Amino acid sequence: MITRCAWCQKIIKNSDQTQEKSFPISHGICEECAGIMAQQFDSSAQTFLDRFSQAVVMVDNLNNVTVANKAAKKLSKIDFAMFEQSRLGNLIGCIHSDAPEGCGATVHCQGCVIRRAILKTDRTGRPCREIACVDKFFYQGERVATMVVTTEKVGDRILVKIESIDGEPEKT
Repeated sequence: MITRCAWCQKIIKNSDQTQEKSFPISHGICEECAGIMAQQFDSSAQTFLDRFSQAVVMVDNLNNVTVANKAAKKLSKIDFAMFEQSRLGNLIGCIHSDAPEGCGATVHCQGCVIRRAILKTDRTGRPCREIACVDKFFYQGERVATMVVTTEKVGDRILVKIESIDGEPEKT
């Protein structure tokens, strides 16, 4: 099995040295990337996260966004000035985040796969890798979309990497 850093893609461990391509591939965070993230969360974290082409955000255990990279800001419908004051559902355009109760407090939020992955990673310290969430997101107009995310705990915060987002336009 190959263990690869989910952030820089460096191979952390290859437990089967006899084969060129060992499967399955698992992901973690290498010491270098973890060190960078653990030492410097604020402006340095912004610079670090902006290196990635995928949307990456850092949230606290209540899903409040503390840092979001440029790719995350491009997929969002909210004003950039409001980013670090928003919940993840607002950033990714979850249609339930606009309810009067707000992100994290609607009846739909209890079953949210992304929210549950963040809570699990916060509680256990273990990453959740390539978790698929199918829901309605405001992405290229209102669509039914599948969003695949990976979560990693760094210090007291959770990094959420949106591995992919795909969907078909809603049929009317």
